[in-house]
Amino acid sequence: LGAAFTCRGTGYLAGSIASSFAEKALGSKPYLLGLSLLLAGAMIFAAAFEPSFYVFLALILVQGLGLGGVDVTGNALLVEI
Repeated sequence: LGAAFTCRGTGYLAGSIASSFAEKALGSKPYLLGLSLLLAGAMIFAAAFEPSFYVFLALILVQGLGLGGVDVTGNALLVEI
């Protein structure tokens, strides 16, 4: 189970960095937040039904990417309000 936390944290870090570059390139757009939420939600839904542990870890990693994007884009949009 510790591997899942490590994968999510690694994905979160990568997603935060990638979404900050996307924010700078595209500007603060609400659809970036929506895409990040959709990615995170779809991956946790898929992970719930995955029998293979290694595919589960990959899905959790991608979920971390989405969660990192949610954090960065959500905070950037909040500042603009």
